[in-house]
Amino acid sequence: MEVVALELDHSSGRRLRAEIAPEFGSNLFRLRFGELDLLRCDLDLLRSRRWTGTPILWPVPNRVSGKRYRFGTKVVDLSRVERPEGNWPLIHGFVDDQPWQHETSRGDAATARARTWIEIAPCSTPFEYFPFPSRLTLEFTLHSGGLRVDYTVENLGGEALPFAFALHPYFALLDGGATQLAVPADAVMEADDDLLPTGRLVPVADAGCDLREPTSPASLALDHVFTDLHPGEHSRLIHPRSGVEIELVASGDFTHVVVYTLKAASDGFVCVENQTGSTDAINLHTRAVETEDPALERAAHLLVVPPGGSHTGYVEYRVRALEG
Repeated sequence: MEVVALELDHSSGRRLRAEIAPEFGSNLFRLRFGELDLLRCDLDLLRSRRWTGTPILWPVPNRVSGKRYRFGTKVVDLSRVERPEGNWPLIHGFVDDQPWQHETSRGDAATARARTWIEIAPCSTPFEYFPFPSRLTLEFTLHSGGLRVDYTVENLGGEALPFAFALHPYFALLDGGATQLAVPADAVMEADDDLLPTGRLVPVADAGCDLREPTSPASLALDHVFTDLHPGEHSRLIHPRSGVEIELVASGDFTHVVVYTLKAASDGFVCVENQTGSTDAINLHTRAVETEDPALERAAHLLVVPPGGSHTGYVEYRVRALEG
């Protein structure tokens, strides 16, 4: 397995290292702070193209209702898509199991950098499921305070391109039940039995999943889409015994955070996924346009790139050593 490795000194004096596997979906499978592995990765799962490390979710993060979506006059059938860990409803996009191109690491005295990209063209496998000529590029920048991942979506076709983008990190619960998670969000999206959003937003206090104050994820049973995020505040994972905090800082286009804790107690990880839109964003957006429902359109937050245009954003994992 070819690995792109980035390494330098953290501001605390400890070594910071990131490792990416371009061949396996450009997966950020390791983020190490000193002797601490901040991500949970099973290399056997990674080599079999299953979910571990940090899968890249694009252009339809998480679930798609009925394994089909509509945008404008296009109706795209996803019934032939097979996912290794569950096919109904379809989840996690179309590029996390594909080989990506990559560029040799580069940087300066203060950073280490790498670039990966994947193009969806008529001759590529994902084009059947996302018939929009496009390119997704990731720029990984390791610096003395953590790791930043910039993404760019380019529309290479002649019609509008709809998408949502997410990173899906499997964060290790370094301190087990003592690890705490904070997500500064006022609402979650109501979901049906298939975890597909209805479009209705529910206050976190009413839904019994208020993470505005740090809470142990090992005690929670969540697979929830949080939204109504607090401007200027960010999700955080705090490991008090291990002495490290991870702050998930994202550009303003990331309006949703998915939190998955169902295997926190048994397998020792939690997923905290910054997303630019809702689960099933394309279908929710289409419904909002057809019903002239601006609230639903805001809840879906589908991003649309015009022909020849591009869109950029970022997620940054800031790593801080806790005093004492």
